[in-house]
Amino acid sequence: MSGNVFIYELICAVTQSISVIMSGVCLDRLLTGRDDRASKGKRLVLWAVFGSMVVCIKCFVPFPAIYSSTINPILIILVYILMLKCLYSDKVWIKATHAVMLVLQNAMADVIAAIVLGEIKNLDMMQSPFINPYMAERSAKVAMLSVMLNVIYTMIILRMRKKKREKVSPVWIVGALQCMLMLACVWAVREARDTNRFFDYYIGFCCILNVLGFSLAALYLSRSEKREKLEEVVRLREIIEEEKIHYQELEERREEMAKLRHDYNNILTSVMFLTKNGNTDEAAGVIRELKQRIGGAEK
Repeated sequence: MSGNVFIYELICAVTQSISVIMSGVCLDRLLTGRDDRASKGKRLVLWAVFGSMVVCIKCFVPFPAIYSSTINPILIILVYILMLKCLYSDKVWIKATHAVMLVLQNAMADVIAAIVLGEIKNLDMMQSPFINPYMAERSAKVAMLSVMLNVIYTMIILRMRKKKREKVSPVWIVGALQCMLMLACVWAVREARDTNRFFDYYIGFCCILNVLGFSLAALYLSRSEKREKLEEVVRLREIIEEEKIHYQELEERREEMAKLRHDYNNILTSVMFLTKNGNTDEAAGVIRELKQRIGGAEK
């Protein structure tokens, strides 16, 4: 087995950064950003910078495992609090709920990996765990699971927000199947990780799959947001067309009532003239015709 410690630390840093950044991307998708303070692009850059910084400190600074397991969660919590407080305008309980749920998805990925793969080999609690090649393998698999679970949670919440049921986008189906295929491939070649010759290639392959899965998830979230904006534009256009037709009908009725008032004055003048000349029957017929026109206009 290769003793290239830096490569193992780099794989741990890249894969765990992907997991943290995806949590930030999902939170930005679920919450209402304060565009007056930072645009969407700047918010995502800040998530990437702060998240990667915390992960790199954990992976590259030679803290013993017992310290990194306590210091890193505190730093992550501080990053979440800072970002949520400054860059999002939702109520506190909404921000806290989504943040906790996404963190739980990451914890669930750890639990699933621990159940399926068992304990990490050669782990020394008094040394940095990220120089261990088996930790690099575990980080890659956990990050892959974490990305998939975060995206699934995000899309479930977004679907629940919609009032009407819609067909699931084919992009979502393809993305989910691709993530599942990646997981199946990684777990299917588990035997290769126990051979010295292929182990480094194997965890490198896991890292590449993580990057690919992250790219697919980010692409889907971006496309889903664009699709929702297009749907909103179409809905607003329909409302505008309906209002336009409504106002046209009101204008037509207004013109009809104006014409009726004009005719009403002329008819009353004719009735008075007929009455003075003794043509009461003809005057009564004119009045009945006027009543019919008024009734039709009211309808």
